[in-house]
Amino acid sequence: MFHMTRNAFNSWLIGLAISLASTMVTAGEASMQAGRYTVVAAVATAAQVDPLQTMVTIRFPEPHITTVGDAVRYLLRHSGYHLAEPEAVDPAMAVLLDHLLPKVHRHLGPMTLQNLLSTLAGTAYQIVVDPVNRLIAFDLAPAYQPMERRPDDFEPAHTVPTSTTKTVPGEHHEPSA
Repeated sequence: MFHMTRNAFNSWLIGLAISLASTMVTAGEASMQAGRYTVVAAVATAAQVDPLQTMVTIRFPEPHITTVGDAVRYLLRHSGYHLAEPEAVDPAMAVLLDHLLPKVHRHLGPMTLQNLLSTLAGTAYQIVVDPVNRLIAFDLAPAYQPMERRPDDFEPAHTVPTSTTKTVPGEHHEPSA
């Protein structure tokens, strides 16, 4: 069995103290001692810098949250972000927000708040973030945009009348008057 003398134990404690002190010195002002043997970085977490990076697990209340719009508003309620007014953004967003919330989306996570919003929107929509006004909106992804048709994009169709009579090689048909 390992037996440590008092002097050896004191030497070990001094070594530990020097090690901790040097760790704090090399880490600089960006760290602080949080406990007897714990040194932590004194910087904001990713979620504190960008609330949309907060890890979330959510279960939407059954009778109260029925649409995707209800779910998005519920998710954003403590994030500092708000849903942009549908009138001010892509008209397709109103369609998305009116969709019924799929049963598979009633319990989501753990994932970031931004990933949750993207999951609720689905692949047809892209999340749009306005960090200045802390607004969230959804735009229709380019692959799902309706094609714009302008009258000058089309050429008149040239049709050739097809004959309903069969021609046999060597036969000659006169056009009817």
